[in-house]
Amino acid sequence: MKMKATKINQTNLIVSKSEAVPLHSSLVKMEGKPDIEIWENLRMGSEEAFSFIYFKYFQQLFNYGHQFSTDREFVKDIIQDLFVEIKLKHKRLRELKTSIKPYLFKSLRRKLLEKRSKISFVGEEKIYVEHSFQIEFSIENQLIQKQVNKEVLKKLEEAFQKLPARQKEVLINYYFEGLDYNEITEVMGFSKIEHARVMAHRGIKNLRKELGNDFGSLITSVFFAVLPNL
Repeated sequence: MKMKATKINQTNLIVSKSEAVPLHSSLVKMEGKPDIEIWENLRMGSEEAFSFIYFKYFQQLFNYGHQFSTDREFVKDIIQDLFVEIKLKHKRLRELKTSIKPYLFKSLRRKLLEKRSKISFVGEEKIYVEHSFQIEFSIENQLIQKQVNKEVLKKLEEAFQKLPARQKEVLINYYFEGLDYNEITEVMGFSKIEHARVMAHRGIKNLRKELGNDFGSLITSVFFAVLPNL
């Protein structure tokens, strides 16, 4: 199978720029296939594999990218650029080490950083370098369906926003994006998996210090209700 070698019109390449992209019925049959198989099909030029990856991960990529910029259109444009690049360079894509999701997250993260190096502002919003990232993340938005007490959410939100950016990012990736430590290591560019673990534990330790006696009940009712604990 081969993808079209002619110049790609970006408007035609990407079906929709809506934030919620449903998986087309013709692609549902790929849902049960291993990521490695889907990725290898993509590398061989499968249009079906490309469409499946796009439809399945667009929303997740948008949510992830929105941590780094509140400019929704900017984030969507960067995601579009990423998929254009994947389609054009599918033959040169490396073999998959873990799964598709962390590869896409890492690629999007890199593109956001690269874009920052070329422009100082996006609209009125500045995109910061990695160690100064102002991670924007609403625990309340993530847990709106969990029926967690609003006062509990407020306390945790305030404590969470005081964490250093990289600690926030690790906790977001682990608890809300569902990445394991190997995947977080790949996405964030840590040299060792231990670095991801240490960063996560430091984040939890800082939350415990900030929340004091409320830590146990807050974490139990919020973080540990989302994913298994550290």
